[in-house]
This record gives sequence, structure tokens and C-alpha cells, in this order.
Amino acid sequence: MPTSLDIVQEAACGEHGHPLSSAMQTDWAVQLDLIDVFAASRDTLTELQQSAPSRRCHDWLQGIIDTRCMVAAVTGVPF
Repeated sequence: MPTSLDIVQEAACGEHGHPLSSAMQTDWAVQLDLIDVFAASRDTLTELQQSAPSRRCHDWLQGIIDTRCMVAAVTGVPF
């Protein structure tokens, strides 16, 4: 069983790094930098998600969308 330190060290390198690390220096990353994922419309996030360069980038954006949906459900602020 890995320790928490083992998990952190493994996450700091290779494929287990940040989900967006594989998208650095791409046009997709430039588009992502131009928006605020916590204020962008659902359509904007969905379009960006559909053009994601990898499954990990797609899944990362799905997490943002899911979080925005939960916040909308709790606060009543539409998303």
C-alpha cells in the first residue's frame, strides 16, 4: 500500500502529473487561458471539452462542469 508521500511523488511526474500538463503549448491551452472556467457559460465549457486534446483534459473540464452544476443547484444561480 503506497503512503501519501509515495502518491504525491508519483503525481509530480509522468502521466500522473496535472491533467492539463499534456496540453501545454497547444492552441487548446491558449483558448483555456482566455476564459474563466468558473464564470464561462456551459456552452463555452462544453465546446472546449469536446475539443480537448486528451482524455485527462476532457475529464478535468467535466469536473469543472460538474462542480458548476452542483453550485448552481445549491445556490439557485443558473449555469
